[in-house]
Amino acid sequence: MPAGMEHAAAAEDGLKDRGAHLIRTPRAVTAGEERNSGSKRRWTRLGKPQPVKETPPVPVPQAASRGSGDVQRRLLGCGRLRFLPPWTFSQQSLGSGRGSLFLLLLQVTCGAMNVPLICDYGSGISKVGFAGTEAPLAVFPTILGKLRHDNLLVGMEEEDWFIGDEVQKNRGKLNLQYPISRAAITNWDNMEKIWHHSFYKVLHVAPEQHPLMVTEPPLNTMANKEKVSQILFETFSVPALYLANQGVLSLYASGQTCGMTLESGEGMTYFVPIMDGCPLHQSTFQMDIAGQDLTLYFLRLLSESGHSLVSTADREFVRDLKEKCCYVASDFEKEKVEASSPSCAQKCQLPDGQEIDLGRERFFCPEVLFQTDLIGSHHLGVHMKAFQCVGSCDPALWKTLFSHIVLSGGTGTCSGLRLRLQREISTLVTPKINVKVSTCPHSIYGAWVGGSILCSLSTFKDMWVTSKEYKDIGSSVFTQTRQQQAHSALRSCAPRPLAGWEPTFSCP
Repeated sequence: MPAGMEHAAAAEDGLKDRGAHLIRTPRAVTAGEERNSGSKRRWTRLGKPQPVKETPPVPVPQAASRGSGDVQRRLLGCGRLRFLPPWTFSQQSLGSGRGSLFLLLLQVTCGAMNVPLICDYGSGISKVGFAGTEAPLAVFPTILGKLRHDNLLVGMEEEDWFIGDEVQKNRGKLNLQYPISRAAITNWDNMEKIWHHSFYKVLHVAPEQHPLMVTEPPLNTMANKEKVSQILFETFSVPALYLANQGVLSLYASGQTCGMTLESGEGMTYFVPIMDGCPLHQSTFQMDIAGQDLTLYFLRLLSESGHSLVSTADREFVRDLKEKCCYVASDFEKEKVEASSPSCAQKCQLPDGQEIDLGRERFFCPEVLFQTDLIGSHHLGVHMKAFQCVGSCDPALWKTLFSHIVLSGGTGTCSGLRLRLQREISTLVTPKINVKVSTCPHSIYGAWVGGSILCSLSTFKDMWVTSKEYKDIGSSVFTQTRQQQAHSALRSCAPRPLAGWEPTFSCP
């Protein structure tokens, strides 16, 4: 038996001997959190100190495993589900790492290769982790920061760049750069830095040892597919790769295979009708109004109130403020009248320490999604665009699609959006059609969760594009025909809702 398998069995036996139950793991990693890199830690089990035990080498190095809610971390060995013992690291032995509480040792093996990695990179937030878990291991901003000086100090060549969570702690000293804009990679050198950061500093794995699933926007271009595959196969030497449609994955995360996904993130909003797990590309629409446009409009509203916030670091602060304070009005005109009352204002603090009152700005900002003319755009509102998307499909599909509209993405979590959208679309259809809008249970990282489910389907093992195929065929292997074959294979194995879901990895 391989060393990793023996360790898995030993862990399981140890758990049975102690008669302990699985603890619930904490929430997913958020912006500003980081892992603790100390190698010697003291274990605690149910609050009692335990000595550190030496363990044999395992395929995956030590890594933090964190999730949200009822997430249970799993250890797979010999194709069977195994659970990690309920041990967490002692809070007193974790040093200064703020996000290092509740670390677990994740060890996984799967045939010839290790457990697949899932990477979902958005214009604003990146989500990375291991397949078969119910939440990403880490969530960090898709940002790079460059120190605001021209002359580097000795030894500062590498330290001059900050990535992800490091940016949040130093953003007042940095000029920020965004490698992904409007859901498209615009700076490949910076994107390569993001990939390197994900593999080596966040996941602590060697990419050449793990199959990799990367999510892609619903209307991704063939040129982007080719460039992504070239870098991942040739620079990072991944053994197998799969590019997955974000809209389809978000629907899987909600436990459905038929419906329409309204995927609204930082850079773009997509409307993706899906039947039997297959996206209807001819009826997939996009709208270049999303989170960053709401942030800029919110910034403008604050400026009109006399608050000057101009730097890229200020923009990040305004985005955080928008996510905490803004909401979609159920009745916009009524809210405008009520906003004149001082009791409707909410106090908040600016980076310079100044306190301001937020009133109408809180609901004017997300109203842009419905009234795009507020920012000088001529796009239809999200409700009209969703209606147009479903209306362009076969009429026989209308009832199914209208009754399964799933909101996903960071902007899709805006308070009040679901109810307003359902009401607006209901006024556009006949009474015979039931409109139901739901929010993906894991909306912010719904596409990532869908990818974790997809990798666990028994029919998925033949869908990986291996490095050998890439060398023999080239990037043309990522064609629409290949993707269509994948969707056809998945139709007979619909993903189940996450409740009671147990992963079975399908590695190439």
